[in-house]
Amino acid sequence: MKNRLDVQKLSISFAAALCLIAAQSAEAQLSMRYRVTKSCFQSAAFSQAFTGGNFVVVTEDGNAYLSPCAFHPSPVPFPADPIFCPLGATGFIASGDVDRDGVRDDLSYWSLSKVVPAAYIEPYRPDRVFLAAAPASTLPRPLGLFVDGSATVFYNIQTTSTLQYDLSAYGLVRPYGAGLGELARLKSDLPYGQYVFTFPAVGRPDQSLALPISIVPFIEPFQPTTAEKINFRITNSRWNAGALELDPRVINKFTWQGNNSSVIRTGVDVMHFGIYDPTDTFTTFPPSGELLIPNPLTTYYNLPPFFYNVGDTGVGRLSFDRNLAVNQFTVDLSRRVFKFNVSFIDTYSGF
Repeated sequence: MKNRLDVQKLSISFAAALCLIAAQSAEAQLSMRYRVTKSCFQSAAFSQAFTGGNFVVVTEDGNAYLSPCAFHPSPVPFPADPIFCPLGATGFIASGDVDRDGVRDDLSYWSLSKVVPAAYIEPYRPDRVFLAAAPASTLPRPLGLFVDGSATVFYNIQTTSTLQYDLSAYGLVRPYGAGLGELARLKSDLPYGQYVFTFPAVGRPDQSLALPISIVPFIEPFQPTTAEKINFRITNSRWNAGALELDPRVINKFTWQGNNSSVIRTGVDVMHFGIYDPTDTFTTFPPSGELLIPNPLTTYYNLPPFFYNVGDTGVGRLSFDRNLAVNQFTVDLSRRVFKFNVSFIDTYSGF
């Protein structure tokens, strides 16, 4: 059994970046994924608090392709089994996290169908990874702080032709806390524009390989200023004690603003809606998980009656996720999450 990393340490590790950002196809030789996350909580018609966010960058070069197997990881080699592990142990992980689950696989045996080594970026050199250029912002330059997630794999270990493959991976997590001051810091750190990161070239680590990302307009949280009054907020007017009040016996129409065509890209951005239990742990509507709203430009949702009882409470959530291919190597996976308390009350119309 693999030892799990300490949760507090994840905030500064490559594992944290992998946990915070979705994986791209394992077929990619070189991939760069990044995300700007902003989360908010609304408590009245025109009151919305920033609850935190982060900036995450993950770059990977090379891949180890896992074969279906019930036996890996294992501290010792294991033979092939026609049902549970057709190939048997074909790879030995000397160092690193081969399945990118945030848990190191040092000194373990795996069933691998193929290994593609790093071809562009030198592994094990986080000291050579920097933010080299960016729009005018408060981000320090050169920005280091990248954590090494590289791996060394010995492949084809069942034969006399065992080969060593090095896979390179680097991750950055820059967190932002709650409050308007932290939101202002995030905005000043990460204005819209192109950011260029440099990585050590494979075999020539003193030379740099430049990879760009682009932070482009996306839906933003409402703040009571002239420029931001058109940003996202729930526009229902009946709020009390920090919660949106609804009668569970009638059809309730949730309405919102801010997801217009200037910041939302159809076919790229995805919107989900759900109501969670009061601890914000699991969905109570729909019971099976968050609901996909097919058109991310939609500005309302009709909640059917009789899903709740008078006196019930919950946490509403609207989320927007982006999956934008910036170029052949780079994908923008930015995310916005907007939450609000819901209180189901007795009203005249429901009675």
